[in-house]
Amino acid sequence: MPANLGFMLSEVPKWCSKSVVRRDAYKQLFTAFEGCDVESSSIPLPFQKCNQTRWLVRGKVIYNILVNWAILKTYFSLVEGEVEANIRYKARLIHEILNDPINHL
Repeated sequence: MPANLGFMLSEVPKWCSKSVVRRDAYKQLFTAFEGCDVESSSIPLPFQKCNQTRWLVRGKVIYNILVNWAILKTYFSLVEGEVEANIRYKARLIHEILNDPINHL
């Protein structure tokens, strides 16, 4: 797996797991996109952490990110300018990875 995709698989779940505020902001955007309640939705949220040795978990994380690709792109484009300076670079990297159509393939 390319290094940039491995970075994205590990950092997207970490992004939301380290902050309840970020997770809630993502859930609000998810609700706005889907027009439904987060708990009643059949689309999984990308919050499960990636495990390098468990392939089934890695497959779930990949699936969750692919299903939420458009929402994640929008979320990181909005967040990039709003976060603190020490994590702005990480948000920009994730946003650039999500914007590259080759990575989505």
